[in-house]
Amino acid sequence: MKNKYQLFVAVVSGALALPLTAQAQVTYEYEQVDFPGASATQVFGINQPGVVAGTGFNPPESFPFIYDTQQGSFTAVDGVDGGARTSIVGINNRGDVVGSVVDSSDITRGFIRDHAGVETVFAHPDATFFTQARGINSRGLVTGFRDSGFFSVGFIYDPASATFTDIVPSLFTIAQGINARGDVVGSAQFSPEQDPCESPGASGRYGWLRTQQNAVSYFTVNGMPTSARGVDDSGTVAGFFTKTATDETETDERLGFVTVLSGTPCQDITINEEDLLVFPGAKETFPQGITNSGVIAGQFTDQDDVSHGFIARPE
Repeated sequence: MKNKYQLFVAVVSGALALPLTAQAQVTYEYEQVDFPGASATQVFGINQPGVVAGTGFNPPESFPFIYDTQQGSFTAVDGVDGGARTSIVGINNRGDVVGSVVDSSDITRGFIRDHAGVETVFAHPDATFFTQARGINSRGLVTGFRDSGFFSVGFIYDPASATFTDIVPSLFTIAQGINARGDVVGSAQFSPEQDPCESPGASGRYGWLRTQQNAVSYFTVNGMPTSARGVDDSGTVAGFFTKTATDETETDERLGFVTVLSGTPCQDITINEEDLLVFPGAKETFPQGITNSGVIAGQFTDQDDVSHGFIARPE
């Protein structure tokens, strides 16, 4: 299923709540992605050649796959040996994939399967029951998050040295997108007393970009709780934000965006509703990855709350 849609790539300069400057308008063609035979599909990672990583579901079963957007073909990926359920989330240009595997005791570990099929299962040394890998770049660095009591901690994992670097501490941190130079994006949730930007409209939930030099920029879109999920090599960020319920809407909405940050520590980006990234007819849209050519991969829920993958190609 393919549709055309238009949006602006948003660029913000300056500190929190400064006005938006928009780049040239972009027209997208959308493709729906459903793994054959699955009742639901989630798409997360996409590499520069346009190969997508995702997972189909017929609960309690999961079906990890890669999808070649150029050929329109699916390849099923075997689950991790000894695991009860395997999910694929990230993929790099070599075709190495990362994700998580759940064992029979409901312990979740991260895994890497390189393009030659060599498999590595790992867990953060401070995790109790949960470690998930979310992204992998061309240098083999892996992003993800792990449990810390009732909270979560983001990390970068270097499999060459088997070392973890915890990043962007908060009550609930997810680290996901990572580009070639090692910039990482994700989301973080803060209590009011720890909020680095003191932004009450965001309810303490920010998207963030951490450079390889460990400089962190927190941001919101339209003053709402925000999650960054993908980043290309130029620093363009894709993600989604939660438009909180009103008397008219009754329920929260998740809407997608593409933006470039200014580099300031705290910023709010204003994007007009007609310029948001929304799969046509979707109830909610969750962009998850972006390539250097601007192709976006993610998932959406339809009006029946069924999850589907999607690809958005700029024309």
